[in-house]
Amino acid sequence: VFLNVQPVPKDLPRYEPEPLPVRKRELNTYKLYKEEKECAPMFTFHLRPRVMQEGATCKLLCCCTGNPHPAIQWLKSGKPLEPSKFPITHTDGVITIEIINCQPSDSGKYKCIATNSLGTDSTDCVVIVEGNNMSEEQKQMSDSILYSDHRYLSRVVQNGPTL
Repeated sequence: VFLNVQPVPKDLPRYEPEPLPVRKRELNTYKLYKEEKECAPMFTFHLRPRVMQEGATCKLLCCCTGNPHPAIQWLKSGKPLEPSKFPITHTDGVITIEIINCQPSDSGKYKCIATNSLGTDSTDCVVIVEGNNMSEEQKQMSDSILYSDHRYLSRVVQNGPTL
């Protein structure tokens, strides 16, 4: 291996970077968002039923569109819920409510109602909280909901493979 070393030329040209091309910005003639026409509220993602264990946190979520922006109300078994007891959020059409430290007494049918000047829409679900302090009524409600699809289950077993 050889190393070829040559002397540096006496007159070395000074380095000057090439100027960057100037880009002209044109005004956007389109909008980056879609303007919604006025419309009544409509749920695009509905509440889902939940079975929770005592002491857990349950978060119910649904999505709603509407213009003007709809007002939201939460009900449990037909009675309004206190926002101070249940953290409620409504951001960009996503509506949530949290049931912190679930107790069997929190079991029931939860309903979210969206209302604006053009109409109303609602979605609901059942929340079951299982625990040691369940009343007989709560156990019956839990069993009736959990095992309500027994026809489907027996149909699958009947049509399933034989063992």
